[in-house]
Amino acid sequence: MTDNLPPQATFTLNGEAYPLTPGLTLLALVHSLELDPARVAAAVNDDFYAAGQLSDRPLCPGDVVDVVRMMVGG
Repeated sequence: MTDNLPPQATFTLNGEAYPLTPGLTLLALVHSLELDPARVAAAVNDDFYAAGQLSDRPLCPGDVVDVVRMMVGG
């Protein structure tokens, strides 16, 4: 649970440390990045989520998150 986080709680997003706010979920993170959940895929630790199927799972201190935008064409 992320309601009582240590003051310096962070997670890693695409290789960079970010502060973890209480209650932050993967879906809320994508929205906060102003990305369309239907057009991004994500991984949290060893869990993978295809574009359009992002989970509303809570993020925890130390999580490693990768978000990738889906692109069409070459």
